[in-house]
Amino acid sequence: MKKKLLSIAAVLLALSVPTAANASVPTQVFMNGNKLNSEVSSQNVNGTTFVPLRTIAEALGFQVTWENEQHKVTLDKADKRIQLTIGNPVVQVNDSLYTLDSAPYIESGSSMLPVRFLAQQFGLQIDWDQATSSVFVNDRANSSLTPPIDHIVVVVEENHSYNQIVGSPDAPYMQSLIQRGALFTNAHGVTHPSQPNYLALFSGSTQGVTDDICKKPFTSQNLVTELLSANLTFTGYSEDLPTAGYTGCWSNGYARKHNPWVQFTNVPKELNQPYSQFPQDFTNLPNVSFVIPNHQDDMHDGSVKQADDWLQTNLDAYVTWAQTHRSLLIVTWDEDDYAKANHIPLIVVGPMVKPGQYDEYVNHKNVLRTIEDVYRLPLLRDVQQIQPITSMWK
Repeated sequence: MKKKLLSIAAVLLALSVPTAANASVPTQVFMNGNKLNSEVSSQNVNGTTFVPLRTIAEALGFQVTWENEQHKVTLDKADKRIQLTIGNPVVQVNDSLYTLDSAPYIESGSSMLPVRFLAQQFGLQIDWDQATSSVFVNDRANSSLTPPIDHIVVVVEENHSYNQIVGSPDAPYMQSLIQRGALFTNAHGVTHPSQPNYLALFSGSTQGVTDDICKKPFTSQNLVTELLSANLTFTGYSEDLPTAGYTGCWSNGYARKHNPWVQFTNVPKELNQPYSQFPQDFTNLPNVSFVIPNHQDDMHDGSVKQADDWLQTNLDAYVTWAQTHRSLLIVTWDEDDYAKANHIPLIVVGPMVKPGQYDEYVNHKNVLRTIEDVYRLPLLRDVQQIQPITSMWK
């Protein structure tokens, strides 16, 4: 018996997906936001997605042994061993036997494995997008972040480009945050105007919105629904919001177009609070907070200096506290000054952040995906292909 040892990285999953009308249509597979490329396409056979072993193995983290004479594959990782044979639906996991819905097979020299079983074995999140014939695989147990983050505060400023803020003498406090934290030099809004950017940051999708007009509420999943499902907490704080739970379009310097959480029917109204309710005892902060200054204090109508002064007056105490309390501040802009590039600053400050400048391309969806990864949340559909930001962590 001749064994060939493949020292590669991981194995695959076993997922049943909606039956495809045409099994010859290739199925795209994305692992942790990365499209997996293989000489053999993933296939949908009688409603079960099969993927090539080597492709998934190189994306996960196993030692894979192939026994050619017996057509047997052994997958080893930590304290788990999985043994399967081509053509046989019975799989052995350590000392237990399981029967798959469909047996593994060989396609163009590659072992093809069905999907849901291993997903269950390794705690992987699997989602199927029928419209694009895509399978999204995410390893929720694999986090780049240590130590964990107890609180994240996200502040959204308005309508200024990277070059209008970075190095500006009118924004000395923001320059100090840049020196203390991570500055992303290639950050971008996802579109114009304001409202769809807020929606993308909060839900991963612009929800089809292309203007700033007050809309009927949406029903799709979002950051809050994911947090609440994980027994975590959220509150949005808007300056000039007249009362908690207010659903109107305008009030003084407040605009609903800058408040995405009020636009979803599945977000409890008590999570929509005036900024005056932002806790002075920061231990009472929820896990994730959004802070929306009014039009005068977010650079929409007021000056850069006015916004800089407001940020220092209202958030500097939190920034100081966060350094010894595993907490994070994210300062971003909804969009730039309506230029095509939509180039904005993105500043992240906290004790787990390596100070410096980072030139990777990021946008609002990367920020959302990063928050999901911090708290190991199931990924929203529209950020399945988006990479989290990991370069800044110590």
